[in-house]
Amino acid sequence: MAKLKFVLKTGSCSQSGACSDIWVRLIAWNRRESPEMRLHHPCVRGFEPGATDTIILEYPGEYVSIAQIEVRRGDVPRALSWQLENIRVTNLDTGEECSVDFGDSLAPGVWFSPFSGLVHRRHVPSAEVFWCARDLSVYPQGNHHFLAVIFRSLDAAFFNYPGFLTEESKGDVHYFLTLGGYADGAGKMIYCLFNQEDDACAFREYLNSGKFLGSWSDMDYESHLVEPLKGKSEQELAQAIILAGMNFMMHEKRPVAGKTAGNCAMFVNSLLASIGYPAEYRQKRGLFWVSDSCEELLMDAACFFPPG
Repeated sequence: MAKLKFVLKTGSCSQSGACSDIWVRLIAWNRRESPEMRLHHPCVRGFEPGATDTIILEYPGEYVSIAQIEVRRGDVPRALSWQLENIRVTNLDTGEECSVDFGDSLAPGVWFSPFSGLVHRRHVPSAEVFWCARDLSVYPQGNHHFLAVIFRSLDAAFFNYPGFLTEESKGDVHYFLTLGGYADGAGKMIYCLFNQEDDACAFREYLNSGKFLGSWSDMDYESHLVEPLKGKSEQELAQAIILAGMNFMMHEKRPVAGKTAGNCAMFVNSLLASIGYPAEYRQKRGLFWVSDSCEELLMDAACFFPPG
């Protein structure tokens, strides 16, 4: 059993404080769902517009890192609207903390009322994705593009990709993976490789210092954060990228490597295009000072989906 602290921020657009039951359910990375835990009783003061309320509860059973949070408001006819803006959950025994916004790009929160639905579930932020570029380890005048995913917890890493790598920096442990397109020479088929040694080394250095200092005096590294598409979560983005890389290797016939077409930058650009990122966004994310700009040449999107 764990003691949890819930901090709820009520949106300033709420018409009044919540006047019904408010329940929360936690969904762990192992898909285990907790029983509903009541955060608020009807007709009890609290959850006023723009206010922040703190509730401490005991979590029944064995605690595992949270993957999703579900909030339910009791169905009270003609109840005034209550807007939940954010929930922060802290395990007081371990200090582990997560924060979830219940809003979208159009409003700071989601309206809870009998007319807009009473149950709302959100993914806990679980991963960050980076488009990276580094100097080649054997030829620093050249460069290489790859993707990196850093997970926010050990449970998130195990759930998404059990072959993740770790790096300890200043007492913190980071969980991550890299993937990119490679070939054994011009004219050879490209393959997707997870956790290639030089890519992992570059990302480890970034995690430790914020920059890459390699064996060459001018070894450079740069990375750009790739935000989730509108309406998608970090979790969905990380899963989509990992799945696209795996799907690529399921094809017996893949694009071949070349100087202008079929290179590592084209691989990253095409993978992001296949999961829905528009050209303008990809061109901005793929512009690095350590390498040439990413040309708008794309592999067939079918390469990143299962064959047949």
